[in-house]
Parts: sequence; structure tokens; C-alpha cells
Amino acid sequence: MSDLEQENTKLKLENEELKKQKNLLETKLKKYSNPDRNKKYYHTHKDDLKKRNYKKIPITKEQKKIYNKNYYEKKKL
Repeated sequence: MSDLEQENTKLKLENEELKKQKNLLETKLKKYSNPDRNKKYYHTHKDDLKKRNYKKIPITKEQKKIYNKNYYEKKKL
């Protein structure tokens, strides 16, 4: 019975440590995923962000051929 009790106490201690680690990681995560901070940034830089052009230029068939050829050559080496 004492062995079971010892294992039980060890498990409880491990569980407490894991809970502490979980809480610590959650607080660190909040630092990086804080929506208020993100909203503030986008609100203050709204005009600059609208001016940027995020459209991608389409790749032509010739460019694809060149890319594939280069990839094949590198793979062959």
C-alpha cells in the first residue's frame, strides 16, 4: 500500500508542476496573441496598410518551365 501511496503522491506533484508550466505558457502566449495590441497597431497604421499592394503577379508558363528545369537539375545532383 505504501508503494501505491508514494506513486500517487509523485503523480500529484507531477500534475501540479504540469499545471504551473501550462499557466506559464498560457501567459507567454497571451503576450504574443493579444488582440488589443493588434487592433491598436492596425488602427494607427490603417492608411499605410491600405496603400500596400498585396496582389501576386501570376507566373507565366515559360517561368514555370524554367523553375521546373532548375529544380530537376538540383534534384539530379
